[in-house]
Amino acid sequence: MFTAAGDNGLFRSSDNGKNWIRLTNGLTHDHISSFFLHNNYLFVGTSDGVFRSSDDGLSWDSLTNGFSIKEKPRINCFTSNDKFIFAGADTKGIFRTSDNGNSWAKVNPAVDQHQVMSLCAKGSFLFAGTSIGIFISTDNGDNWLASNKGLGTKMRYPNGLLRLPVNNIVYIYGKLFAGLDQLGEGRVFPFPLIMVTLGM
Repeated sequence: MFTAAGDNGLFRSSDNGKNWIRLTNGLTHDHISSFFLHNNYLFVGTSDGVFRSSDDGLSWDSLTNGFSIKEKPRINCFTSNDKFIFAGADTKGIFRTSDNGNSWAKVNPAVDQHQVMSLCAKGSFLFAGTSIGIFISTDNGDNWLASNKGLGTKMRYPNGLLRLPVNNIVYIYGKLFAGLDQLGEGRVFPFPLIMVTLGM
């Protein structure tokens, strides 16, 4: 069992939460934004990029291949399909890897300069919740289209840009659900997948 305590780092319990130990070996930043388990590896997204552990969090390796060394992105979310792991970054876009994180490549930059707050994959379909709404890819992130029909579009940033923060996005029972934060009010919108595909 793992938990992140705000900016206080990462902790692990092996007795169902009765006791916790702080995990620091190899982690260079205390703020943990996201967790992800894939192929017996544990990944965490931090304000200093992606880290990976193969020993239940006792030690961590920084995964930098494909990221800017000078300006590592804050990683907000992960998802995967049978081919790629995807990582959503804060104003740096979406990255993907096909080798368990050894190397990363940025996908089509449709969402660059915007917060990628949530990701969901279903086959080759990839859904991204961002600060300006939902984007959909049918080809593992090579190409993207915005899909915000039915979501509120009245909020704007001071510069006039659409403000449509989608904090959570999940695919359940053939439908895609998006959690939209409007002025601090959480709202959930269901989207049947067939409607999404036909809309493209």
